[in-house]
Amino acid sequence: MSLLLRIEMIVLAIIIAAFVINSVTKKKMCIQYSLVWIVLSLALLVIAAFPGIVFWLCDLLGIKTPSNLIYLLGIIYLMLITFMQTCIISKQTEKIKFLTQMVSIEKHKNTKEDQ
Repeated sequence: MSLLLRIEMIVLAIIIAAFVINSVTKKKMCIQYSLVWIVLSLALLVIAAFPGIVFWLCDLLGIKTPSNLIYLLGIIYLMLITFMQTCIISKQTEKIKFLTQMVSIEKHKNTKEDQ
């Protein structure tokens, strides 16, 4: 793994961590969702600090260059985040639907009582 790639990974990890911490302190992001991004930044730091891990995984998986493995792992990680967010959105959609129905029922009851 080239020195330039390792430096880029360290800088990216620091930027991600700073952005996430800033978002949490400004209450733009919940702590539970920030943990996913903190784990990503820590993983980038570990891979940059110990490039032997990447070379070992490349040999294990039959991938020719470490940068391709890093990009592949990044894509997989982002797909997992997208899947988790889709699950959260689906649950919230069901809750919103239920709450809308409950509000409608309460409004209907109140209009009947007023008449």
